[in-house]
Amino acid sequence: AQIHRCPLVITYHQDAILLGWKSLVEKCLRWTIERWVLRSADFILFTSQDYAQASFIRPILRGLEDRIYHLPNGVDTVLFSPKKVLPNDYQRCNFEMVDYLVMMVASLDQAHYFKGVEVFLRALEALPHRAKGLIIGDGDLRPHYETLSKALNLEARISFTGQVSESVLADYYRLADVTVLPSVTMGEAFGLVLIESLACGTPVVASNLPGVRTVVDDTKDGYLVKPDNAADLARKIQLLMENPDKSREMGTRGRCKVESRYSWSKVVDQLERIYFSAIVDKQRGYSSSIGIKNKG
Repeated sequence: AQIHRCPLVITYHQDAILLGWKSLVEKCLRWTIERWVLRSADFILFTSQDYAQASFIRPILRGLEDRIYHLPNGVDTVLFSPKKVLPNDYQRCNFEMVDYLVMMVASLDQAHYFKGVEVFLRALEALPHRAKGLIIGDGDLRPHYETLSKALNLEARISFTGQVSESVLADYYRLADVTVLPSVTMGEAFGLVLIESLACGTPVVASNLPGVRTVVDDTKDGYLVKPDNAADLARKIQLLMENPDKSREMGTRGRCKVESRYSWSKVVDQLERIYFSAIVDKQRGYSSSIGIKNKG
Protein backbone atom coordinates (compact mmCIF):
# COMPACT_ATOMS: atom_id res chain seq x y z
CA ALA A 1 0.00 0.00 0.00
CA GLN A 2 2.82 2.42 0.85
CA ILE A 3 4.72 1.63 -2.36
CA HIS A 4 1.67 2.27 -4.53
CA ARG A 5 0.47 5.18 -2.36
CA CYS A 6 -2.83 3.41 -1.68
CA PRO A 7 -4.72 4.15 1.54
CA LEU A 8 -4.56 1.34 4.08
CA VAL A 9 -7.72 0.76 6.13
CA ILE A 10 -7.50 -1.98 8.76
CA THR A 11 -10.43 -3.59 10.54
CA TYR A 12 -9.37 -4.81 13.99
CA HIS A 13 -11.73 -7.68 14.71
CA GLN A 14 -10.73 -8.72 18.23
CA ASP A 15 -7.87 -9.41 20.62
CA ALA A 16 -6.30 -12.83 20.31
CA ILE A 17 -6.72 -14.43 23.74
CA LEU A 18 -4.40 -17.43 23.53
CA LEU A 19 -3.27 -19.89 26.17
CA GLY A 20 0.16 -21.18 27.22
CA TRP A 21 3.16 -20.67 24.94
CA LYS A 22 0.91 -19.38 22.17
CA SER A 23 0.21 -16.26 24.23
CA LEU A 24 3.95 -15.47 24.30
CA VAL A 25 4.15 -15.80 20.52
CA GLU A 26 1.12 -13.55 20.14
CA LYS A 27 2.70 -10.86 22.35
CA CYS A 28 5.88 -10.91 20.27
CA LEU A 29 3.88 -10.56 17.06
CA ARG A 30 1.74 -7.82 18.58
CA TRP A 31 4.71 -5.63 19.43
CA THR A 32 6.54 -6.21 16.15
CA ILE A 33 4.56 -7.00 13.01
CA GLU A 34 1.13 -5.97 14.29
CA ARG A 35 2.48 -2.72 15.72
CA TRP A 36 4.19 -1.83 12.42
CA VAL A 37 1.09 -2.63 10.34
CA LEU A 38 -1.29 -0.70 12.59
CA ARG A 39 0.93 2.37 12.76
CA SER A 40 1.21 2.27 8.95
CA ALA A 41 -2.57 2.38 8.52
CA ASP A 42 -4.48 5.46 7.43
CA PHE A 43 -7.57 4.37 9.35
CA ILE A 44 -8.17 1.63 11.93
CA LEU A 45 -11.72 0.36 12.37
CA PHE A 46 -13.12 -1.09 15.60
CA THR A 47 -16.65 -2.35 16.17
CA SER A 48 -16.98 0.07 19.10
CA GLN A 49 -15.11 2.77 20.99
CA ASP A 50 -15.63 0.70 24.13
CA TYR A 51 -13.62 -2.20 22.71
CA ALA A 52 -10.91 0.07 21.27
CA GLN A 53 -10.33 1.62 24.70
CA ALA A 54 -10.10 -1.77 26.42
CA SER A 55 -8.12 -3.65 23.76
CA PHE A 56 -4.67 -5.11 24.36
CA ILE A 57 -3.37 -2.96 21.52
CA ARG A 58 -4.39 0.33 23.14
CA PRO A 59 -0.73 1.25 23.93
CA ILE A 60 0.12 0.77 20.24
CA LEU A 61 -2.66 3.17 19.27
CA ARG A 62 -1.36 6.01 21.43
CA GLY A 63 -1.08 9.10 19.25
CA LEU A 64 -3.23 7.57 16.49
CA GLU A 65 -6.59 8.67 17.88
CA ASP A 66 -7.43 10.68 14.75
CA ARG A 67 -7.12 7.52 12.64
CA ILE A 68 -9.55 5.41 14.67
CA TYR A 69 -13.14 4.89 13.49
CA HIS A 70 -15.92 2.87 15.06
CA LEU A 71 -18.05 0.75 12.76
CA PRO A 72 -20.35 -2.02 14.05
CA ASN A 73 -21.02 -5.30 12.31
CA GLY A 74 -24.13 -5.51 10.16
CA VAL A 75 -26.98 -7.95 9.67
CA ASP A 76 -29.40 -8.85 6.87
CA THR A 77 -32.65 -7.54 8.36
CA VAL A 78 -34.73 -9.24 5.67
CA LEU A 79 -33.38 -12.74 6.27
CA PHE A 80 -33.22 -12.20 10.03
CA SER A 81 -36.68 -10.85 10.76
CA PRO A 82 -39.66 -11.68 12.99
CA LYS A 83 -42.05 -14.35 11.77
CA LYS A 84 -44.90 -16.27 13.35
CA VAL A 85 -43.82 -19.61 14.82
CA LEU A 86 -46.12 -22.58 14.16
CA PRO A 87 -46.63 -25.68 16.37
CA ASN A 88 -44.95 -27.98 13.84
CA ASP A 89 -41.81 -25.81 14.02
CA TYR A 90 -41.36 -26.99 17.61
CA GLN A 91 -42.02 -30.62 16.70
CA ARG A 92 -39.46 -30.48 13.91
CA CYS A 93 -36.85 -29.58 16.52
CA ASN A 94 -38.07 -32.17 19.06
CA PHE A 95 -39.37 -29.51 21.43
CA GLU A 96 -42.84 -28.81 22.82
CA MET A 97 -44.63 -25.46 22.74
CA VAL A 98 -44.63 -25.44 26.54
CA ASP A 99 -40.84 -25.58 26.57
CA TYR A 100 -38.83 -22.43 27.22
CA LEU A 101 -36.11 -22.50 24.59
CA VAL A 102 -32.71 -21.02 25.44
CA MET A 103 -30.44 -20.84 22.42
CA MET A 104 -26.70 -20.42 21.96
CA VAL A 105 -24.81 -20.09 18.66
CA ALA A 106 -21.05 -20.67 18.69
CA SER A 107 -18.11 -22.39 17.05
CA LEU A 108 -17.35 -25.34 19.31
CA ASP A 109 -13.61 -25.50 18.67
CA GLN A 110 -10.38 -24.76 20.52
CA ALA A 111 -10.01 -21.35 18.88
CA HIS A 112 -13.37 -20.31 20.36
CA TYR A 113 -12.91 -21.77 23.85
CA PHE A 114 -13.93 -18.37 25.24
CA LYS A 115 -17.57 -18.68 24.10
CA GLY A 116 -18.67 -19.91 27.53
CA VAL A 117 -20.47 -23.12 26.55
CA GLU A 118 -19.71 -24.69 29.94
CA VAL A 119 -21.15 -21.61 31.66
CA PHE A 120 -24.33 -22.01 29.60
CA LEU A 121 -24.67 -25.71 30.47
CA ARG A 122 -24.27 -25.03 34.20
CA ALA A 123 -26.82 -22.21 34.00
CA LEU A 124 -29.27 -24.52 32.22
CA GLU A 125 -28.79 -27.08 34.99
CA ALA A 126 -29.96 -24.48 37.53
CA LEU A 127 -33.09 -23.49 35.57
CA PRO A 128 -36.55 -25.10 35.83
CA HIS A 129 -36.92 -28.29 33.79
CA ARG A 130 -39.14 -26.68 31.17
CA ALA A 131 -36.10 -24.63 30.12
CA LYS A 132 -34.51 -26.47 27.20
CA GLY A 133 -31.17 -25.68 25.60
CA LEU A 134 -30.28 -25.50 21.94
CA ILE A 135 -26.62 -25.21 20.88
CA ILE A 136 -25.98 -24.44 17.23
CA GLY A 137 -22.45 -24.90 15.92
CA ASP A 138 -19.75 -27.52 15.62
CA GLY A 139 -16.08 -28.13 16.30
CA ASP A 140 -13.53 -30.34 18.01
CA LEU A 141 -14.80 -29.43 21.51
CA ARG A 142 -18.34 -30.61 20.80
CA PRO A 143 -17.74 -34.13 22.25
CA HIS A 144 -16.42 -32.50 25.44
CA TYR A 145 -19.53 -30.35 25.79
CA GLU A 146 -21.82 -33.29 25.04
CA THR A 147 -20.04 -35.33 27.73
CA LEU A 148 -20.45 -32.48 30.21
CA SER A 149 -24.17 -32.18 29.41
CA LYS A 150 -24.57 -35.88 30.23
CA ALA A 151 -22.65 -35.45 33.49
CA LEU A 152 -25.04 -32.64 34.41
CA ASN A 153 -28.07 -34.83 33.54
CA LEU A 154 -29.09 -32.50 30.72
CA GLU A 155 -29.42 -35.13 27.97
CA ALA A 156 -33.21 -34.74 27.78
CA ARG A 157 -33.02 -30.96 27.99
CA ILE A 158 -30.45 -30.02 25.39
CA SER A 159 -29.93 -30.46 21.68
CA PHE A 160 -26.72 -30.00 19.66
CA THR A 161 -27.64 -29.28 16.04
CA GLY A 162 -24.22 -28.89 14.44
CA GLN A 163 -23.79 -26.35 11.65
CA VAL A 164 -26.94 -25.05 9.95
CA SER A 165 -27.66 -22.76 7.00
CA GLU A 166 -28.42 -19.09 7.60
CA SER A 167 -32.09 -19.55 6.72
CA VAL A 168 -32.42 -22.39 9.24
CA LEU A 169 -30.51 -20.32 11.79
CA ALA A 170 -33.04 -17.51 11.37
CA ASP A 171 -35.85 -20.02 12.00
CA TYR A 172 -34.14 -21.13 15.21
CA TYR A 173 -33.80 -17.53 16.41
CA ARG A 174 -37.55 -17.08 15.91
CA LEU A 175 -38.27 -20.33 17.73
CA ALA A 176 -36.08 -19.42 20.71
CA ASP A 177 -37.38 -17.50 23.71
CA VAL A 178 -33.94 -16.04 24.40
CA THR A 179 -30.46 -16.17 22.86
CA VAL A 180 -27.43 -16.19 25.15
CA LEU A 181 -23.82 -15.15 24.61
CA PRO A 182 -21.96 -16.13 27.82
CA SER A 183 -18.43 -15.41 26.55
CA VAL A 184 -15.73 -15.29 29.22
CA THR A 185 -12.90 -13.20 27.70
CA MET A 186 -12.29 -10.24 25.41
CA GLY A 187 -11.87 -12.72 22.59
CA GLU A 188 -15.51 -11.68 22.13
CA ALA A 189 -15.55 -8.14 20.76
CA PHE A 190 -19.11 -7.67 19.50
CA GLY A 191 -21.40 -10.68 19.24
CA LEU A 192 -22.94 -10.96 15.78
CA VAL A 193 -25.41 -13.50 17.16
CA LEU A 194 -26.87 -10.76 19.35
CA ILE A 195 -27.95 -8.54 16.46
CA GLU A 196 -29.13 -11.57 14.48
CA SER A 197 -31.33 -12.62 17.40
CA LEU A 198 -32.65 -9.12 18.05
CA ALA A 199 -33.37 -8.72 14.33
CA CYS A 200 -35.68 -11.74 14.68
CA GLY A 201 -37.39 -10.16 17.69
CA THR A 202 -35.79 -12.47 20.27
CA PRO A 203 -34.26 -10.89 23.40
CA VAL A 204 -30.72 -11.67 24.49
CA VAL A 205 -28.60 -12.27 27.58
CA ALA A 206 -24.89 -11.58 27.18
CA SER A 207 -21.71 -11.17 29.18
CA ASN A 208 -20.85 -7.66 30.34
CA LEU A 209 -17.65 -7.42 28.29
CA PRO A 210 -16.12 -4.46 26.39
CA GLY A 211 -17.75 -4.22 22.99
CA VAL A 212 -20.47 -6.76 23.75
CA ARG A 213 -22.12 -4.40 26.23
CA THR A 214 -22.48 -1.76 23.50
CA VAL A 215 -24.82 -4.08 21.59
CA VAL A 216 -27.18 -4.87 24.48
CA ASP A 217 -29.25 -2.13 26.12
CA ASP A 218 -29.43 -3.70 29.57
CA THR A 219 -33.06 -4.20 30.75
CA LYS A 220 -34.32 -2.69 27.45
CA ASP A 221 -33.73 -5.42 24.84
CA GLY A 222 -31.88 -7.94 26.98
CA TYR A 223 -29.72 -8.39 30.05
CA LEU A 224 -26.00 -8.17 30.75
CA VAL A 225 -24.46 -10.68 33.15
CA LYS A 226 -21.17 -11.11 34.96
CA PRO A 227 -18.71 -13.01 32.74
CA ASP A 228 -18.06 -16.64 33.68
CA ASN A 229 -20.92 -16.61 36.18
CA ALA A 230 -23.47 -19.38 35.58
CA ALA A 231 -25.62 -18.32 38.54
CA ASP A 232 -26.05 -14.78 37.21
CA LEU A 233 -26.78 -16.12 33.72
CA ALA A 234 -29.46 -18.43 35.12
CA ARG A 235 -31.01 -15.57 37.14
CA LYS A 236 -31.35 -13.30 34.11
CA ILE A 237 -32.79 -16.08 31.94
CA GLN A 238 -35.32 -16.87 34.66
CA LEU A 239 -36.31 -13.19 34.80
CA LEU A 240 -37.32 -13.48 31.15
CA MET A 241 -39.07 -16.81 31.77
CA GLU A 242 -41.18 -15.26 34.50
CA ASN A 243 -42.01 -12.11 32.52
CA PRO A 244 -43.18 -13.13 29.02
CA ASP A 245 -44.80 -9.76 28.30
CA LYS A 246 -41.60 -7.90 29.11
CA SER A 247 -39.65 -10.43 27.07
CA ARG A 248 -41.82 -9.72 24.02
CA GLU A 249 -41.39 -5.97 24.53
CA MET A 250 -37.62 -6.46 24.66
CA GLY A 251 -37.70 -8.39 21.40
CA THR A 252 -39.75 -5.70 19.67
CA ARG A 253 -37.45 -2.98 20.97
CA GLY A 254 -34.42 -4.94 19.84
CA ARG A 255 -35.77 -5.33 16.31
CA CYS A 256 -36.30 -1.56 16.03
CA LYS A 257 -32.77 -0.91 17.27
CA VAL A 258 -31.21 -3.30 14.78
CA GLU A 259 -33.11 -1.71 11.89
CA SER A 260 -31.88 1.75 12.87
CA ARG A 261 -28.24 0.89 13.71
CA TYR A 262 -27.14 -2.46 12.34
CA SER A 263 -28.85 -3.07 8.99
CA TRP A 264 -26.36 -3.66 6.18
CA SER A 265 -27.56 -0.55 4.36
CA LYS A 266 -26.68 1.62 7.39
CA VAL A 267 -23.31 -0.05 7.97
CA VAL A 268 -22.27 -0.05 4.31
CA ASP A 269 -23.10 3.66 3.99
CA GLN A 270 -20.76 4.39 6.90
CA LEU A 271 -18.05 2.15 5.46
CA GLU A 272 -18.24 3.85 2.06
CA ARG A 273 -17.81 7.25 3.71
CA ILE A 274 -14.74 5.99 5.59
CA TYR A 275 -13.17 4.56 2.42
CA PHE A 276 -13.90 7.75 0.49
CA SER A 277 -12.39 9.86 3.26
CA ALA A 278 -9.26 7.67 3.27
CA ILE A 279 -8.86 8.05 -0.50
CA VAL A 280 -9.35 11.83 -0.42
CA ASP A 281 -6.95 12.27 2.51
CA LYS A 282 -4.32 10.15 0.75
CA GLN A 283 -4.65 12.12 -2.48
CA ARG A 284 -4.39 15.43 -0.65
CA GLY A 285 -1.34 14.25 1.24
CA TYR A 286 0.35 13.00 -1.93
CA SER A 287 -0.48 16.19 -3.86
CA SER A 288 0.83 18.28 -0.99
CA SER A 289 4.10 16.35 -0.82
CA ILE A 290 4.56 16.61 -4.60
CA GLY A 291 3.94 20.35 -4.42
CA ILE A 292 6.55 20.84 -1.72
CA LYS A 293 9.05 18.73 -3.62
CA ASN A 294 8.54 20.69 -6.84
CA LYS A 295 9.01 23.98 -5.05
CA GLY A 296 12.40 22.76 -3.83
